[in-house]
This record gives sequence, C-alpha cells and structure tokens, in this order.
Amino acid sequence: DETFYPTPSDHHRMLATYLSLANDDADARTVVIREIDAYLPFVHLQWAHWGLIKAGERLGKKPGAFDYLKYAHDRFRRFYDLVKIYK
Repeated sequence: DETFYPTPSDHHRMLATYLSLANDDADARTVVIREIDAYLPFVHLQWAHWGLIKAGERLGKKPGAFDYLKYAHDRFRRFYDLVKIYK
C-alpha cells in the first residue's frame, strides 16, 4: 500500500534528523542523502524482481495468502515513480 511510504520531503527530513545525531556537518548529510536517493529506486526494483520470482515459483500451486505478483507490480510502480522524482 503506497500510503505507507513517506513522501520525498518526509524521507529527507527523517534522514536529516537521523544523520544529524551522528554528524553535525550539514553538507556531509546532504551528500549522504543524495547517495541514498540515487540507490533507493533500485531497492524497489530488486524487490520487484524477487516478487516475480516468488510468483513464478507459485505457478501451478494452490494460491497462498500473499500475492507476490501484486507485490512485484507495486514495487515496479514505486521504482518508476522514484525514477521520475529523483531524475
């Protein structure tokens, strides 16, 4: 459910607060946040692939309680949304 994900501004505020506990240098925090932003879409891409693999393993079997295909779809959508935001 997409409503559980923080907005980009919430995400940055949370990271800045967390990083400020370890480092007083605002420029260093900005660099770390940019690095995280660069990799974040690919985390969703990796989980989308995992969902597809798990869905493939379930083919021909009794449906389970978890919808791996929907999960993969949601992660792919989040990947594309983040790519657009952080371009």
